[in-house]
Amino acid sequence: MAFFRLVMVALLATGAVANVVLLKSEKEVETPQQPDVFLEQQNVNQEQSEKVYRAVHVVPQGRAVHNATHNNGTHTATHNNHNTHGTHTTAQHGTSQSQTQAVGFHALLTSDFLTVPHPQTFVFDNLQLNMGHGYNAHNGHFRAPVAGLYCFTANIKFRSSDTAELNASIVKNGDEIGLLYVYGQDTVTRTTVVMLALGDFVWLKNNVNNSPRIYGGKYSTFSGFLITPVG
Repeated sequence: MAFFRLVMVALLATGAVANVVLLKSEKEVETPQQPDVFLEQQNVNQEQSEKVYRAVHVVPQGRAVHNATHNNGTHTATHNNHNTHGTHTTAQHGTSQSQTQAVGFHALLTSDFLTVPHPQTFVFDNLQLNMGHGYNAHNGHFRAPVAGLYCFTANIKFRSSDTAELNASIVKNGDEIGLLYVYGQDTVTRTTVVMLALGDFVWLKNNVNNSPRIYGGKYSTFSGFLITPVG
């Protein structure tokens, strides 16, 4: 009898344990484990923070490195080439400016008439233009301030002389480069083109000892200008 009771107690205990296990299993099935939402949100927040950090710090630094490389490399080289080219162009431009200096003069006679002794210079003392300051209104000589190709024109309105003729020349350093001749009252014009070195002189000279008289004012003129520099 006692043995029977012991067996019954054991069976009841076994059944109770089985029920507990069954109930726990059913509870686990009915209430599955919920994910850790806070942990997942924290991970998402961390990923977003990393993205923001990369966007703010990593990418701009990369761009800065690229820009620095670009600036220190091709762009700087281009800029240096530009500066070199600019310097070269400036030097050329400065040379061009000095070579293309404007030179020219135009002179008249102050008096109504002028008598020129032999072999004196026709002095046109009324300067209308003297760019480059090459013409001297006191002695009638033009001195080239720049080496180059020049053009000169002498226009003489002849009045009279002891022989009724005018014989004059445009000269370069004393050598004739253009002749003016007229017989009787008339106007004569001579234009000549000549190469001048720096410091060469050009003037208008009377060739004959016949005391020629010419009209002054705006009737008789002497002018010249630089066509192009040389050298």
